[in-house]
Amino acid sequence: QGLALDELQKALVWLGFKVNQDAAKEVVLYLDTDFGSADSHTCVIDLELFEHMLKQMRLAELFTPSGGMFQWQSPGVDTCPISVCDYNVEVCRVSEPGQDFYFRRRPSLQGRSHSVRWVHLEAAQGLDRLNLLRLAVKYNLHPLSIKDVLDNRTATKVDRYGSNYVVSVD
Repeated sequence: QGLALDELQKALVWLGFKVNQDAAKEVVLYLDTDFGSADSHTCVIDLELFEHMLKQMRLAELFTPSGGMFQWQSPGVDTCPISVCDYNVEVCRVSEPGQDFYFRRRPSLQGRSHSVRWVHLEAAQGLDRLNLLRLAVKYNLHPLSIKDVLDNRTATKVDRYGSNYVVSVD
């Protein structure tokens, strides 16, 4: 089961991307080359790959000030820096990631135990809505959790949405 070329093109247009049939075919060829999950002969991609591709395209939009359906002006500096802590029983790795963080998978840590990722968005100087939206797209965060973060009247709390925990601290 998958999306044929014409279905892919129509879906992308419906989602706000300006894509013609030739551009949709280029997407399928790229996905087939890089992921091997598309069939470039029949121009069909599976739904899991479509979801991954769509997330990557939305993230790319959020780093392009005049691209796509989200228009914004670059403030020049992040008002809300992000810190990431990946840890398990054996290892703890803290970083302040760059733009590539949004497009890469989480690195695996040494050791046999499961790892945890803590992403901290520092909002002491005010909330950077663009970085929050980027994180929401990267991690498929529930819209209600984003609404709670944007609403200054929300009390300190912890919510669980699927495998994600969202901690809002005032």
